[in-house]
Amino acid sequence: MNQKCSKCKTSLIDLQADPNDGLIKCLDCGLVQTNICNECKHGNLSTWQPTYYNLYYRNCPYSSHSHYSKPYCVFFEKREKNETKIIIKPIEDIIKFYDKLTKDSFNTLVIFISTRVYNHKMYNVKQLYFDDVTESEKGFIKSKDVKALKEIDYSVYDLLLIGCDAGMSRSPAVAAAIYRYIENDKEAEKILSTYQYLNGQVYDYIMKKLEE
Repeated sequence: MNQKCSKCKTSLIDLQADPNDGLIKCLDCGLVQTNICNECKHGNLSTWQPTYYNLYYRNCPYSSHSHYSKPYCVFFEKREKNETKIIIKPIEDIIKFYDKLTKDSFNTLVIFISTRVYNHKMYNVKQLYFDDVTESEKGFIKSKDVKALKEIDYSVYDLLLIGCDAGMSRSPAVAAAIYRYIENDKEAEKILSTYQYLNGQVYDYIMKKLEE
């Protein structure tokens, strides 16, 4: 099957989707489409069957290829980057209430900030490993963590779930910095004025590195 872009009808057969979330971008019109099989480029996952051991690991009925994916087909266009919504929660709450938090989302990115490893069945999760400390202490955020945040194309995601162990210090600092980076100053100011225990040094460090 030759899967075509749902907007400009350009063939996607030669484009490679990400093996973890099936994300594929049309090079002609920029439309981002998710849940595309890498092998046959089939995109209708309503007929895909989850494996018995993991709900999100699905096998394409038109080929032998399989990968992690949400159990439904989604096609959407890139939005303005400052339209991305951010929800801040403790990591355990994100894991526990993930389905409820993402029920209206087309494409969610989860960002965990912790030195602990959490067990979960979510896909599309990035983890930053730094402690809730000041810049002079061991375990503070590093430039590689900021680089990882800077490399994300936020216009692809309509929702970011950002969590640290308590959801009070590192995660609001990262969320506020991301809002600044995607030019949503109103939401950034709201976070900075709301979270009493926000790690200001983490926020300042991220902003400094993002501007370099």
